[in-house]
Amino acid sequence: EGNNRVWGSALLGVSYGFMRQQSETLGLGDPPFEIPKFRFVEMALAIEQGKTNKEARVFLLEEEIRPEVEGPFKKYINNDSAKLFLFFNDEDNHRAEFLAFTQHVQYFKTKKCVFVSDYQGELGGGKTLLTDPQIVTKRELGPVFTSGNIPEAFENFEKEHECNKFCEFFRVP
Repeated sequence: EGNNRVWGSALLGVSYGFMRQQSETLGLGDPPFEIPKFRFVEMALAIEQGKTNKEARVFLLEEEIRPEVEGPFKKYINNDSAKLFLFFNDEDNHRAEFLAFTQHVQYFKTKKCVFVSDYQGELGGGKTLLTDPQIVTKRELGPVFTSGNIPEAFENFEKEHECNKFCEFFRVP
């Protein structure tokens, strides 16, 4: 899980970097829509002290997420498909489209090797905390990530991804 979080954060950063680069290189100016500011919750490993390496336990610690502050849990994209969940709320649909755009950028920037999936988290009141990403890769890379890496989702990406206003504005190939 920690490996997925590190990769998820890095790939999300690639998406934001791509937007900056495209805006500067192509002189796009400000988009006519808001860019959500997502981040994955912070995490750390804690290793029990005072025991031998074989006896010491390791714990994954995560930033506390309080639904009363951060908002309700939302799932925008599952790990078995690039199709977004549709919402009755325009703000949630906007966020889902942005996350689909980040997948497109990641797929392009990694030369069709990898993208983040299973986008979910506590997303309300302006907060955009994501948690528990899955990293989806092509089958040839083998079991690099956890069992949430579903090769069929990767293989179907180009068929299932629907470009949206973000992909078009930032001109993702």
